[in-house]
Amino acid sequence: MKKALTLILIAALLVACLCGCNPSASSDAPQTEKKPSNRLDIGERRSNVKLTDENGQEYYLMGDFENYYEATQVKYSAGFGKVDMISKAEQPDKVTNGEGSIHVTVAGNESTWHKRRPNIRFSTTNAFFNATTDFSKLDRFTLDVYNCQDYEVELRFVLSTQVYNNVTFEDRILTDPNYEYSTAESYYLAPNTWTTVEVPADVMRYVSWDTEGKAYLVTGAEALSAVGAFVFTFDRGELHENPQEFYFDNARAYLKSE
Repeated sequence: MKKALTLILIAALLVACLCGCNPSASSDAPQTEKKPSNRLDIGERRSNVKLTDENGQEYYLMGDFENYYEATQVKYSAGFGKVDMISKAEQPDKVTNGEGSIHVTVAGNESTWHKRRPNIRFSTTNAFFNATTDFSKLDRFTLDVYNCQDYEVELRFVLSTQVYNNVTFEDRILTDPNYEYSTAESYYLAPNTWTTVEVPADVMRYVSWDTEGKAYLVTGAEALSAVGAFVFTFDRGELHENPQEFYFDNARAYLKSE
């Protein structure tokens, strides 16, 4: 009997020792700091980022290229080419806002994407910004572009909506400037310098159809009520002797002042 009691006491002491020595059992024990996920390591998600500039005007920041993850959330299509991150510390004259920008080499050739123009798309629904799709109160869209060529370059703006059927018109819109319902607006970039491209809301439009299947242009607040992306397109590669090069920074969608 005495031996059994001794064994019970030893077991109880072992349990007590284990509980006392376990840090998680003590409310005063220090907690291990949770390591951030890889996603946060390379850039915080900027969901619904509405900011105010130095003049008090509100805008959505659609692309500022401050880190690798942010740069990859901007979409490039039609055999676009090469995209590199640039830091202000490395090239201070190639960044207009924050600490980073991107350097792009535009390819796009005859064999890619059925002759569609290479383009960069500032999407409203990507995983990083997810700002909004209703831009009916938009004032203008702006983008800083550095043209690395020794000659003037044409840049075209196209509004992309969330209505899938509109995409079927893109081939003609982006390749045929004389098309009756062309929605592209042209902007010209001076050589070897930064240009802030400003696209006013009143020139943004897209193609739709009536009940009889006839195409027509949608403009104004109606056109901006369901935006899928703000798109800039470039010449195809075969139109130039060498690949075109640009830097991009500070894409903003400004809202009208109340």
